[in-house]
Amino acid sequence: MGLWVPFPRGFLSIQGKDRVIFLHRLLTHDIKGLPAGQAKPACLLDRQGKIIFYAIVHARPEELLLELTPESTVPAKLALEQYLISEAVEIRDASHDYCLAAIHGADSLTQARKLCPFLDWPGASLLHCKNVPEGSDVIFAMRWDILGLPGLHLYMSANGSDKLLKKTGATPEKFSLFDALRIEAGVPWPGREITAQTILNELGSEEMVSFTKGCYVGQEIVARIKYRAHPPRVLAGFTVEGTDLPVVSTPVLSNSQQVGVITSSAYSPTLQKGIALGFLQYGADISDCMVQTASGMALAKITPLPFIPSQST
Repeated sequence: MGLWVPFPRGFLSIQGKDRVIFLHRLLTHDIKGLPAGQAKPACLLDRQGKIIFYAIVHARPEELLLELTPESTVPAKLALEQYLISEAVEIRDASHDYCLAAIHGADSLTQARKLCPFLDWPGASLLHCKNVPEGSDVIFAMRWDILGLPGLHLYMSANGSDKLLKKTGATPEKFSLFDALRIEAGVPWPGREITAQTILNELGSEEMVSFTKGCYVGQEIVARIKYRAHPPRVLAGFTVEGTDLPVVSTPVLSNSQQVGVITSSAYSPTLQKGIALGFLQYGADISDCMVQTASGMALAKITPLPFIPSQST
């Protein structure tokens, strides 16, 4: 089991009577259909279908809470404020209100119950949130098997991480291990695969978009690519023998021609070799390629994602 606390996150609180319809007409997912106690991943796009920000949207009492990476919180707030006209909506940076602990691993749910004995998680209730009784340092919890392993995220008060570590005596893992595990799981990440240059369709996942909700910013491009065309690039995995890692932001080459770019890399603790995520040109018919490492150019194999099959239950 791995414990990451504090897990680096930022939060925006969206309040006001028009908050649901405001976000529904902007974001890629069905916010009107998001029941209380549930969460959904969603994006704000520009009109070319490129991603301005990615967030987990939590339906909380009296607010919609957007969970983002710390570095995207302020830009996301500014982007949303540009669309405010006369709606009764308040957008507040709530990053200092919460601290997040992430617990992932085969026995993570068992360990989480030791911290929150009142939590019961039957089945794989992914992105299902539960409130915690008053008096606990945990405000609410969410089941999220993002690493292909059972996982639980505990949303605590601002000083909750210090209390949790003191209570459990646990030693938190370094975020670099989480990064390696999420690459193993083939999960794109804001600032790496999810950037202002990324068209939503290039990620190859439809978990952050609804094709039945109707209009949102960038919807025409996303729908056209899905039903009538194809994305210019596709997310791909790369494997390199040994400990050398592909260098992030360097080209992927085939016959000396650039066919893609590396976006994330790490040493896989499971495979015991270098792995990477990146984008390949759509339709590139190759199985091997050349990538830049610290030691020079190296042969890489195009590898299906995820690198490690899901062990979520």
